[in-house]
Amino acid sequence: MNFKKIAAIIAGVLVIVGLAGCGKIVNQGKNPVKQVNKVLTNNSFSNLIVNTDACDVIIKTGKLYKVQYQGDKDITPKVENKNGQLIIKQNGSSKGNPVIRITIPKNVSLNQADIKSEEGDITVNGANIQTAQFNTEEGNADIAKTSMNDGQVNSEEGDITLQSTSTKSGITVKAEQGDVNVSNCNFKGYDLTTEEGSISMRGHSYASSTYKKHTHEKNLLKVESEEGDITVK
Repeated sequence: MNFKKIAAIIAGVLVIVGLAGCGKIVNQGKNPVKQVNKVLTNNSFSNLIVNTDACDVIIKTGKLYKVQYQGDKDITPKVENKNGQLIIKQNGSSKGNPVIRITIPKNVSLNQADIKSEEGDITVNGANIQTAQFNTEEGNADIAKTSMNDGQVNSEEGDITLQSTSTKSGITVKAEQGDVNVSNCNFKGYDLTTEEGSISMRGHSYASSTYKKHTHEKNLLKVESEEGDITVK
């Protein structure tokens, strides 16, 4: 009798385990999130505002205006274009790597660009912008071969890179945890500060947490970093 009871208990356990296993298979068999790769707009614009939770933002030059999105369908950005101002908004997170690609004609100079991304990177290559603001919380910000009158670049956790970029009225860079790397830019003055990192200016390392030179210049590079290193080449 005891043997039968034990056998019945074992059989019951096996049934429960089997059902649980079937449940996992069903969960694994769910349809994945649908992906899209679509053009959101081809309309022209002179002011650009982007606010995204999850997307990388890439701004580049090309033949025509184009805004293209690649990623989860259910978090597709919304686009609004009024009086030459393009507004792109994206809400929601993703386990993938959604991307917003913005193409601007080579001969066009934007009046303003205000780009904010919480989780994604911001990459700008070859653009002409009068006034620019680039803000990312968790991502990196890479600005290359770009011309600006003035600008600001901020990142809480990511690195910031300025490469072959020119300004007329300078730029302000703020980084909390990431490093700041600057190379082949046209700044005339420098005001660099880091709390816990190091400073390297054209191959020379400085033990102090500040470096200042020609701070009266209009075309000034101002960098404030908490934990990261600052390197200028």
